[in-house]
Amino acid sequence: ARYRKERTQGLDELQLRCVEKAARRYEALEAKRASALDALQKLEIRDADVLRAVTSASTLEAIEDVMQKFRTKATSRADRARSLKCDALAEALIRDGPGGIESLARPYVNGDAIKTVDDALKFAKDVLAERAANETAARAAARSAIWSYGALACALTADGKAAASGKVEDKTMKKIADAVRDYYEFSAPMRRIKPHQTLAIMRAENAKVLRVKIDFDLKGATSAAMKALLGGDQNRRLGGGRYGVVRDAVEDGIKRLLAPSIEREAKGKLKAEAMERAIGDFGANLRALLLQAPLKPASCVLGVDPAYRTGCKLAVVDERGQLLDTGVVRLPQIES
Repeated sequence: ARYRKERTQGLDELQLRCVEKAARRYEALEAKRASALDALQKLEIRDADVLRAVTSASTLEAIEDVMQKFRTKATSRADRARSLKCDALAEALIRDGPGGIESLARPYVNGDAIKTVDDALKFAKDVLAERAANETAARAAARSAIWSYGALACALTADGKAAASGKVEDKTMKKIADAVRDYYEFSAPMRRIKPHQTLAIMRAENAKVLRVKIDFDLKGATSAAMKALLGGDQNRRLGGGRYGVVRDAVEDGIKRLLAPSIEREAKGKLKAEAMERAIGDFGANLRALLLQAPLKPASCVLGVDPAYRTGCKLAVVDERGQLLDTGVVRLPQIES
């Protein structure tokens, strides 16, 4: 910053750091966007709405939400159901049409992997559960709920209880258990968690001293998923008992698949923000330390910042550290 002021239009080091952070965020977003578009091209996904959502996304989370349904995962319950052709049954359950759930499911009973109507419905519900968990609107609703009304809660693990009572040999675990005594039975709203609390709690969780969970309301996510699956009307009544089956599947997907994903994301964001705040606090404390009166007994001090091209900068401070005067001394250029 000091030696390139003519190129930065006089920005100081703090302003340059902000520019650098913004540039890194932008580069990460564009790299993620390019990666997502490349993945969609390889998968031969040409849906205009999907492509528009990726190209217009302004955050990494928005791109992640769009790509969630296309991500390659380990074989899931829904994959197993699709291999048995039960995805067609899942589609039939959310469409208006004649017939009850039993008449819809019976053709899928094959006497092998699907022995009963209930088995067929279970597989179809697995497909619907995964679809619900991958709905962008449902993920957005869950994310809003966890940050607006979620509460982070801590409890001792079995190992943590042993460490707290001194019954383990691991000295590191004992030390961590002693350091987090205030969090053995702790609960606080997400928006009120302080950075130092986050770092202490996450460290204890990594050491398996504390079990940490985030409680948040899933009703909004469930409603958003139902609305998406039922063509924009979450209250559309499906005949033949189908509505109850679909509702059960959606609630299962939101609780079993979506909630843990959003919780992991929130914990990661909490930790990242806490680390950034801790670095800022450390910098502020170091600055205050460096600005203390340097000598005892206190004296007037002349500081010199050497430079040939722009001249040596001089500054004089009094015994209390107050600036008295500044100046520049230009040294003669020596021909080599």
